[in-house]
Amino acid sequence: MTIQEFSNTFDTLLNSYNTQSQFGEQASKREIVLDEYEKSVLLTQAQDIVVKSYFDGALNQQGQGFDDSTRRQMDFSSLIKIATLEPLVGDTQIFDERGIVYQLPRKVVDDAEVEGTTDVLFILNEKLSQKTDNAVWKREGYESVEGDYTDAVASTLTKYDTIGGGSTCASIEDAESVGWKWYPAKYKEYVIVPISYKEYDREMSKPYAQPLKKQAWRLFQNQATGFDINSELIPRFNVNVQDNVTFVYKIRYVKRPQPIVLEDLPNNLEIDGVTTESECELNPIIHMDILNKAVELAIATRGGVIQPSSSDTRQQ
Repeated sequence: MTIQEFSNTFDTLLNSYNTQSQFGEQASKREIVLDEYEKSVLLTQAQDIVVKSYFDGALNQQGQGFDDSTRRQMDFSSLIKIATLEPLVGDTQIFDERGIVYQLPRKVVDDAEVEGTTDVLFILNEKLSQKTDNAVWKREGYESVEGDYTDAVASTLTKYDTIGGGSTCASIEDAESVGWKWYPAKYKEYVIVPISYKEYDREMSKPYAQPLKKQAWRLFQNQATGFDINSELIPRFNVNVQDNVTFVYKIRYVKRPQPIVLEDLPNNLEIDGVTTESECELNPIIHMDILNKAVELAIATRGGVIQPSSSDTRQQ
């Protein structure tokens, strides 16, 4: 739906629930009139509720989460992102001396990051990789040269003025033709295990206070949800936090959808940092769910209750 369609449909649905006062009666509490800002607030709130209920089985009537429904995976594909993160070093708050802290992706509004607000709503997959060997070019009788495959020419020519009988390598093919071979970097993979603070204390009370083989604990964001800015990972073996540049944290996550703003907001008003007109990012098939929930919220503000219909209990 377009912004105008959202606004018009909201009014139509809301009016169908409004009750008119009869002659001699006081005005009904269900007589609701909203401006564009108020409708935008309710639509954005409804969007958050719908998204969270679709991804968390505990919040919807079917008890199914994201992985339990192919439809959910299709409906929310536009919100799924992948990020590769490197450790924070320096002045970071670490609870466990083995911890490695990563700054989660920030929410972006108008091409600028919003300070103190993460873009991550749910983490779907995650892994921690430790580089054990750098990528190198090797040739018998020569010292190895570190560098990616595409860096062959620059690396070898920087290291050696002439290669192979006095001729210089002008391409990767030239380097390979005289015996240079590229060996990719090697990594050790850790499976991430989210644990709560109580679980952490319980694990630390055991004689062997370490994650299991090929595992790393994650503090904060218990159950892969939350709004923490940084995430602390604890791999199986002790590492020097200041020298852990070889650790890379990769996540597939559900981003926070942009708010639904029906018009440019006046008087320095904003919704989740957005002040200008903003369309719904979700699949159009979800739009009516958002509108119905927004109308329900609007009526609830006046003490009314919408009785659930058969359409409300359909398979999501």
